[in-house]
Amino acid sequence: MKNRSLLQQPPPICIASIRQPTKDLAISNILNAQAHGARGINLHLSFLDEQYQNYDSIKEIISYTTVSAAILNYSVKLDGSVMSWSDEERLALSMEGLRAGGDVIDIQGYSFDPDAKAFYTKENPFASGYSFLDAHPKEVTLSARAIEQQCALIEAVHAMGKEVLLSTHAGVPLDRDRLTELCLYLEKRHPDIIKIVTLANTEEEMFETFHSIRQLQKEIRTPVHLHASGKYGPMTRIICPILGSKFVFCNDEVRPGVDYTQPNLALSVRIMDAVKQMF
Repeated sequence: MKNRSLLQQPPPICIASIRQPTKDLAISNILNAQAHGARGINLHLSFLDEQYQNYDSIKEIISYTTVSAAILNYSVKLDGSVMSWSDEERLALSMEGLRAGGDVIDIQGYSFDPDAKAFYTKENPFASGYSFLDAHPKEVTLSARAIEQQCALIEAVHAMGKEVLLSTHAGVPLDRDRLTELCLYLEKRHPDIIKIVTLANTEEEMFETFHSIRQLQKEIRTPVHLHASGKYGPMTRIICPILGSKFVFCNDEVRPGVDYTQPNLALSVRIMDAVKQMF
């Protein structure tokens, strides 16, 4: 049995994204990805047809994994539409995925505060002094109640002996100092790993992302994954892991419904292995 902990594995870790509608397609995707060098898989529960969004089906899917299985539920379906779940319903299914054998849960930074999924616009005394708010990032809650609920969920996951990835898809450019402040803000919830996705539509924003991951390595004790979306996002998906970011999120196959900006799994494994041999 390979190491099923993401936290204990040295970066960069090539993760295969599993976005399939049926149990059999998810299993075949997992088996192929593992054969092609994946050291972890991201199982997107909302992409499964409703008949497979249950304990028994998820357990059978995960039973075919020999690497770390992360449970994700972003409410997005294969056709791009969004499920009408409440956060409680969405996260309840994710917790069912952990009980079915998952090793890691992805908890979104807006959890229990749906309004924060879009972007921060409201004045809030609780947020006083946070410079990262100037950029109006998405998925950053400022609600004390929501943060308490997230902390309680993180504690429950840890009590199960599982790991927590706390993710924020900010959707805006953030410089290194604002990113550091945001990570320190998220770190107080005691996740095992922090994941941030910014935006890089210019070369300057791309290079700032590279500088940021180096600064985060020095100033944040919790392991951090960072990459960007946007025009120059694909480059950050490869270079940031070389500079110390935790993961390379990959596609083992390209077809409708996948994230086309994610690099090819087998090619990414070869690149990361070559870099390790060089340094």
